[in-house]
Amino acid sequence: KKSFPNAEIVDGADIMVEARKLVTDEDIKAIEKTADIADACYEVVKKVARPGVYDYEVIAAWEYEAKSRFNYEGALVNIMGVHPYDPMNGTFHPTVPRMIHYGDQVIFEITPTYYGYTVQLARQLAVGQDKKEIAELYEATTAAHKAAVEMLKPGVKMSDVNKVMEKVIVDAGFLPTSVTKSGPNGHAMGFSIDAGTFTNDNDLVIYEGHVFVIHPSAYAKNWEPG
Repeated sequence: KKSFPNAEIVDGADIMVEARKLVTDEDIKAIEKTADIADACYEVVKKVARPGVYDYEVIAAWEYEAKSRFNYEGALVNIMGVHPYDPMNGTFHPTVPRMIHYGDQVIFEITPTYYGYTVQLARQLAVGQDKKEIAELYEATTAAHKAAVEMLKPGVKMSDVNKVMEKVIVDAGFLPTSVTKSGPNGHAMGFSIDAGTFTNDNDLVIYEGHVFVIHPSAYAKNWEPG
Protein backbone atom coordinates (compact mmCIF):
# COMPACT_ATOMS: atom_id res chain seq x y z
CA LYS A 1 0.00 0.00 0.00
CA LYS A 2 2.92 2.34 0.70
CA SER A 3 4.44 1.81 -2.73
CA PHE A 4 1.13 1.61 -4.59
CA PRO A 5 -1.39 3.58 -2.55
CA ASN A 6 -4.00 3.60 -5.32
CA ALA A 7 -3.72 -0.09 -6.18
CA GLU A 8 -6.69 -2.40 -5.68
CA ILE A 9 -6.10 -6.02 -4.66
CA VAL A 10 -8.46 -8.41 -6.44
CA ASP A 11 -8.91 -12.18 -6.50
CA GLY A 12 -7.15 -13.58 -9.57
CA ALA A 13 -8.85 -16.98 -9.52
CA ASP A 14 -11.23 -16.11 -12.37
CA ILE A 15 -8.29 -15.03 -14.53
CA MET A 16 -6.62 -18.42 -14.03
CA VAL A 17 -9.85 -20.26 -14.83
CA GLU A 18 -10.14 -18.38 -18.12
CA ALA A 19 -6.46 -19.01 -18.94
CA ARG A 20 -6.97 -22.74 -18.53
CA LYS A 21 -9.50 -22.69 -21.35
CA LEU A 22 -6.66 -22.05 -23.81
CA VAL A 23 -5.71 -25.68 -24.52
CA THR A 24 -2.59 -26.12 -26.70
CA ASP A 25 -1.24 -29.18 -28.51
CA GLU A 26 1.26 -29.63 -25.68
CA ASP A 27 -1.59 -29.61 -23.15
CA ILE A 28 -3.39 -32.32 -25.10
CA LYS A 29 -0.25 -34.48 -25.26
CA ALA A 30 0.20 -34.21 -21.49
CA ILE A 31 -3.45 -35.09 -20.86
CA GLU A 32 -3.23 -38.09 -23.19
CA LYS A 33 -0.10 -39.27 -21.38
CA THR A 34 -1.93 -38.96 -18.06
CA ALA A 35 -4.76 -41.06 -19.50
CA ASP A 36 -2.20 -43.68 -20.56
CA ILE A 37 -1.06 -43.91 -16.93
CA ALA A 38 -4.64 -44.43 -15.73
CA ASP A 39 -5.23 -47.13 -18.35
CA ALA A 40 -2.02 -48.96 -17.38
CA CYS A 41 -3.02 -48.87 -13.72
CA TYR A 42 -6.44 -50.28 -14.57
CA GLU A 43 -4.83 -53.25 -16.32
CA VAL A 44 -2.89 -53.93 -13.12
CA VAL A 45 -6.08 -53.77 -11.03
CA LYS A 46 -7.73 -56.39 -13.23
CA LYS A 47 -4.81 -58.75 -12.62
CA VAL A 48 -4.31 -58.10 -8.90
CA ALA A 49 -7.88 -57.81 -7.54
CA ARG A 50 -8.46 -61.40 -6.48
CA PRO A 51 -9.90 -63.16 -3.42
CA GLY A 52 -7.40 -63.05 -0.56
CA VAL A 53 -5.84 -59.73 -1.61
CA TYR A 54 -6.30 -56.61 0.51
CA ASP A 55 -7.59 -53.35 -0.96
CA TYR A 56 -4.39 -51.46 -0.04
CA GLU A 57 -2.34 -54.08 -1.92
CA VAL A 58 -4.31 -53.30 -5.09
CA ILE A 59 -3.64 -49.56 -4.71
CA ALA A 60 0.04 -50.26 -4.02
CA ALA A 61 0.25 -52.36 -7.20
CA TRP A 62 -1.17 -49.66 -9.44
CA GLU A 63 0.99 -46.99 -7.75
CA TYR A 64 4.07 -49.15 -8.46
CA GLU A 65 3.02 -49.50 -12.09
CA ALA A 66 2.63 -45.75 -12.47
CA LYS A 67 5.94 -44.88 -10.79
CA SER A 68 8.04 -47.59 -12.42
CA ARG A 69 6.85 -47.04 -16.01
CA PHE A 70 6.05 -43.33 -16.14
CA ASN A 71 7.39 -40.02 -14.92
CA TYR A 72 4.55 -40.08 -12.43
CA GLU A 73 4.06 -37.13 -10.07
CA GLY A 74 1.54 -38.82 -7.82
CA ALA A 75 -2.21 -38.92 -7.56
CA LEU A 76 -4.61 -36.15 -6.73
CA VAL A 77 -6.63 -38.83 -4.99
CA ASN A 78 -6.84 -42.62 -5.32
CA ILE A 79 -9.86 -44.16 -3.66
CA MET A 80 -11.22 -47.67 -3.59
CA GLY A 81 -14.08 -49.52 -1.96
CA VAL A 82 -14.57 -53.26 -1.55
CA HIS A 83 -18.08 -54.45 -0.73
CA PRO A 84 -19.96 -57.70 -0.43
CA TYR A 85 -22.61 -57.93 -3.12
CA ASP A 86 -25.20 -55.31 -2.26
CA PRO A 87 -26.93 -53.34 -5.05
CA MET A 88 -28.53 -51.03 -2.47
CA ASN A 89 -25.28 -49.83 -0.92
CA GLY A 90 -22.43 -49.67 -3.40
CA THR A 91 -20.97 -46.26 -2.65
CA PHE A 92 -17.32 -45.50 -2.03
CA HIS A 93 -15.74 -46.00 1.35
CA PRO A 94 -12.10 -45.32 2.27
CA THR A 95 -9.62 -48.15 2.10
CA VAL A 96 -10.06 -49.72 5.54
CA PRO A 97 -8.17 -52.22 4.97
CA ARG A 98 -10.42 -55.02 3.77
CA MET A 99 -9.67 -58.35 2.16
CA ILE A 100 -11.34 -59.07 -1.17
CA HIS A 101 -13.66 -62.08 -1.20
CA TYR A 102 -15.35 -64.00 -3.97
CA GLY A 103 -18.51 -62.17 -4.98
CA ASP A 104 -17.27 -58.72 -3.91
CA GLN A 105 -17.67 -55.55 -5.93
CA VAL A 106 -14.44 -53.53 -6.23
CA ILE A 107 -15.15 -49.86 -6.92
CA PHE A 108 -12.29 -47.45 -7.52
CA GLU A 109 -11.13 -44.15 -9.00
CA ILE A 110 -7.61 -43.91 -10.40
CA THR A 111 -6.61 -40.24 -10.60
CA PRO A 112 -2.98 -39.76 -11.73
CA THR A 113 -1.24 -36.42 -12.21
CA TYR A 114 1.40 -35.89 -14.91
CA TYR A 115 3.08 -32.53 -15.56
CA GLY A 116 0.32 -30.87 -13.57
CA TYR A 117 -2.53 -32.48 -15.53
CA THR A 118 -5.01 -34.78 -13.86
CA VAL A 119 -7.17 -37.50 -15.41
CA GLN A 120 -9.56 -39.87 -13.69
CA LEU A 121 -10.65 -43.41 -14.49
CA ALA A 122 -13.66 -44.70 -12.51
CA ARG A 123 -14.47 -48.41 -12.69
CA GLN A 124 -16.26 -51.22 -10.88
CA LEU A 125 -15.16 -54.85 -11.01
CA ALA A 126 -17.04 -57.97 -10.00
CA VAL A 127 -14.82 -60.55 -8.32
CA GLY A 128 -16.22 -63.87 -9.46
CA GLN A 129 -19.62 -64.30 -11.07
CA ASP A 130 -21.57 -61.08 -11.46
CA LYS A 131 -25.11 -60.69 -10.15
CA LYS A 132 -28.19 -59.97 -12.25
CA GLU A 133 -28.99 -56.74 -10.35
CA ILE A 134 -25.44 -55.41 -10.76
CA ALA A 135 -25.50 -56.23 -14.47
CA GLU A 136 -28.75 -54.28 -14.85
CA LEU A 137 -27.29 -51.30 -13.00
CA TYR A 138 -24.23 -51.45 -15.24
CA GLU A 139 -26.39 -51.48 -18.37
CA ALA A 140 -28.29 -48.42 -17.13
CA THR A 141 -25.15 -46.42 -16.37
CA THR A 142 -23.57 -47.46 -19.68
CA ALA A 143 -26.63 -46.17 -21.52
CA ALA A 144 -26.53 -42.94 -19.48
CA HIS A 145 -22.85 -42.47 -20.32
CA LYS A 146 -23.54 -42.99 -24.03
CA ALA A 147 -26.40 -40.46 -23.95
CA ALA A 148 -24.13 -37.90 -22.27
CA VAL A 149 -21.30 -38.36 -24.78
CA GLU A 150 -23.72 -37.84 -27.67
CA MET A 151 -24.67 -34.44 -26.17
CA LEU A 152 -21.17 -33.14 -25.58
CA LYS A 153 -20.24 -30.08 -27.60
CA PRO A 154 -19.29 -26.46 -26.88
CA GLY A 155 -22.25 -24.37 -25.74
CA VAL A 156 -24.11 -27.15 -23.90
CA LYS A 157 -24.71 -26.72 -20.17
CA MET A 158 -23.31 -29.35 -17.82
CA SER A 159 -26.68 -29.40 -16.04
CA ASP A 160 -28.46 -30.36 -19.27
CA VAL A 161 -26.04 -33.23 -19.84
CA ASN A 162 -26.65 -34.42 -16.28
CA LYS A 163 -30.43 -34.28 -16.64
CA VAL A 164 -30.21 -36.51 -19.71
CA MET A 165 -28.10 -39.05 -17.78
CA GLU A 166 -30.52 -39.06 -14.88
CA LYS A 167 -33.53 -39.52 -17.17
CA VAL A 168 -31.93 -42.64 -18.67
CA ILE A 169 -31.31 -44.02 -15.18
CA VAL A 170 -34.83 -43.25 -13.93
CA ASP A 171 -36.42 -44.71 -17.07
CA ALA A 172 -34.45 -47.91 -16.39
CA GLY A 173 -36.09 -48.13 -12.96
CA PHE A 174 -33.24 -46.92 -10.76
CA LEU A 175 -32.44 -43.94 -8.54
CA PRO A 176 -30.11 -41.16 -9.76
CA THR A 177 -27.49 -39.37 -7.66
CA SER A 178 -29.71 -36.30 -7.25
CA VAL A 179 -32.02 -38.51 -5.16
CA THR A 180 -29.37 -40.48 -3.26
CA LYS A 181 -27.18 -37.38 -2.72
CA SER A 182 -24.13 -39.50 -3.48
CA GLY A 183 -22.09 -37.08 -5.55
CA PRO A 184 -22.02 -35.78 -9.14
CA ASN A 185 -22.15 -37.86 -12.31
CA GLY A 186 -18.80 -36.45 -13.38
CA HIS A 187 -16.67 -33.36 -13.09
CA ALA A 188 -14.01 -31.24 -14.75
CA MET A 189 -10.44 -32.55 -14.98
CA GLY A 190 -7.17 -31.21 -16.33
CA PHE A 191 -5.68 -28.73 -13.87
CA SER A 192 -8.46 -29.14 -11.34
CA ILE A 193 -11.37 -31.43 -10.46
CA ASP A 194 -13.32 -28.56 -8.94
CA ALA A 195 -13.99 -26.44 -12.03
CA GLY A 196 -17.49 -27.71 -12.66
CA THR A 197 -19.52 -30.84 -11.91
CA PHE A 198 -22.26 -32.72 -13.75
CA THR A 199 -25.19 -31.92 -11.48
CA ASN A 200 -28.68 -30.60 -12.15
CA ASP A 201 -27.91 -27.16 -10.71
CA ASN A 202 -24.57 -26.45 -12.43
CA ASP A 203 -25.20 -24.36 -15.54
CA LEU A 204 -21.53 -24.06 -16.51
CA VAL A 205 -21.29 -24.05 -20.30
CA ILE A 206 -18.97 -26.58 -21.94
CA TYR A 207 -16.26 -24.92 -24.02
CA GLU A 208 -13.84 -26.12 -26.69
CA GLY A 209 -10.92 -27.84 -25.00
CA HIS A 210 -12.93 -28.63 -21.85
CA VAL A 211 -11.58 -31.72 -20.05
CA PHE A 212 -13.80 -33.77 -17.78
CA VAL A 213 -14.71 -37.28 -16.63
CA ILE A 214 -18.25 -38.67 -16.84
CA HIS A 215 -19.17 -41.45 -14.40
CA PRO A 216 -22.97 -41.78 -14.01
CA SER A 217 -24.19 -43.74 -11.00
CA ALA A 218 -27.43 -45.66 -10.51
CA TYR A 219 -28.94 -47.17 -7.36
CA ALA A 220 -31.64 -49.73 -6.69
CA LYS A 221 -35.06 -48.41 -5.65
CA ASN A 222 -34.61 -49.74 -2.11
CA TRP A 223 -31.17 -48.16 -1.74
CA GLU A 224 -30.20 -46.98 1.74
CA PRO A 225 -27.16 -44.89 2.72
CA GLY A 226 -24.46 -46.59 4.72
